[in-house]
Amino acid sequence: MRCEDYFRFWNTPSHQWIPSATSLFEGTAARWLESVQHRVPGVGWLEFCALLQSRFGRNKHQHILRQMFNIRQTSMVEDYVERFSELFDQLTAYEPNPSQVHYVTGFMEGLVPSVRLLVGIQQPSDLDSAYALAILSEELDDHSLQPSLSISSVSHSKKNFLPSARGVAVSKIVEDRHASESN
Repeated sequence: MRCEDYFRFWNTPSHQWIPSATSLFEGTAARWLESVQHRVPGVGWLEFCALLQSRFGRNKHQHILRQMFNIRQTSMVEDYVERFSELFDQLTAYEPNPSQVHYVTGFMEGLVPSVRLLVGIQQPSDLDSAYALAILSEELDDHSLQPSLSISSVSHSKKNFLPSARGVAVSKIVEDRHASESN
């Protein structure tokens, strides 16, 4: 695709595409080119691309798929999203119409269980939604881990704590905990 974009931008005639592209081949690619030119003389651009993809792309495609199957969140969600989206973007070069359901499911499977649960409840229909929900769930989880009230501050203000009948029971539990901590 990048070669085609380049050739179109510079108005390179299509019969010059293969010689222009292959002029930069070195090492393994140069040796492969020699064998292809002898086996399939006069090959057109589309056939040449298919041969090139068959020789060099298949292994890379399989390697990226293996990485995709094994990727897991090991740190912040944003880091995982970045790694996953990079692999997804690479895979779309091999799959013009990727299945959103397949990749959303794969993305969710790699999330830590608490984030996976919150994202799964929302049933995202595409990867961008799944990414956003995962990042949001981690942000909300981080805020819930920061206690805004300590047990002692709750017990001192227990009259304002849940004024319903259920609040009386909760206040009693708080009082009991406070009393046991004092002992």
